[in-house]
Amino acid sequence: MIKTSLDRPATLDSIAQALRRQVLASFGFPALSAAFIALLAGLALTLPAPARAYLYWNGGDDVTRANLNGTGVNTSFIPDILGSVQGVAVTTQYVYFGGAGGTIGRANLNGSGVNRDFISIPQPVPEYPSAAGEEDAISLAVSTADIYWADGNRSGISRARVDGSGIEMGFIETQADVLGLALGEGHIYWASEHGIGRANLDGSDVEPDFIPLQSTGANGIAVAGGYIYWSTRFSGDIGRANEDGQRVDPHFVAGLGYVASLCVGGGYLYWQAEVRSAPTRPSWIGRADLNGTDIQKNLINLTKTDSGKLAADALGPGGATPAKRAKLHHKQRR
Repeated sequence: MIKTSLDRPATLDSIAQALRRQVLASFGFPALSAAFIALLAGLALTLPAPARAYLYWNGGDDVTRANLNGTGVNTSFIPDILGSVQGVAVTTQYVYFGGAGGTIGRANLNGSGVNRDFISIPQPVPEYPSAAGEEDAISLAVSTADIYWADGNRSGISRARVDGSGIEMGFIETQADVLGLALGEGHIYWASEHGIGRANLDGSDVEPDFIPLQSTGANGIAVAGGYIYWSTRFSGDIGRANEDGQRVDPHFVAGLGYVASLCVGGGYLYWQAEVRSAPTRPSWIGRADLNGTDIQKNLINLTKTDSGKLAADALGPGGATPAKRAKLHHKQRR
């Protein structure tokens, strides 16, 4: 409880009076300013500590987590998923992950309360997917109302309510295999071999070639701050465009290797890249400022089994479901 200098509960009226007394104190009543300082101190003490944001990715049979600066890597943050983890998404409450055999799991942000079969997908993905981060992985995106997912082996985006009910398989026909999903203001975006597609969150106004990229395709996507970011399949570049599809820059950040996934969190653009020509396929996570500067190509070094799709907490200006978009202007189901 916030107290004033008279040890009474602070109200709007008492705070206003304290502000008035402070103004008077500035004109020659210094003794009154101490009360105002005490009030400010009480207000500061009651403010909650800022929550920490993290980076997540699928690593073999586990979900891995690290600090946004690359430290504190926990390779078994959510361990022992049934089959390899195939995709990760994060909201302000939960971590969602795709599993082999056609399931979507969920856990609390601290890794507790793991439900590996939160959603059983009626049409299962391949029982034996290729290595984590490959094109058959499940892509996930979560809004305040719905969970969206796509399997890289088939075209179409499916969804269910955030409580796991109301499954709608293939409610958006994408006309190409979906390799990445992201949510924007009122829209869902996807990466495919054709480029960037877009539709309204209710599945209407589908634009499979919203940003055509037939020469390179796209296999990762993130939306934040009015921009769309994508990774191209073999060029080693990250592209950027306005969220309305204008001002396309296919080489926004260039020369990164094979970029398999990307996300936005804490004011940074993160990507997972690898060298596919090497037998051991070394991989890493890099990051850059959202304006494309301050590039750190090797923020976190990974092994082949640790690499995969990225997601970031919804606490910064970006990520799977940014706090800025906590109230997406989507069309609610009737």
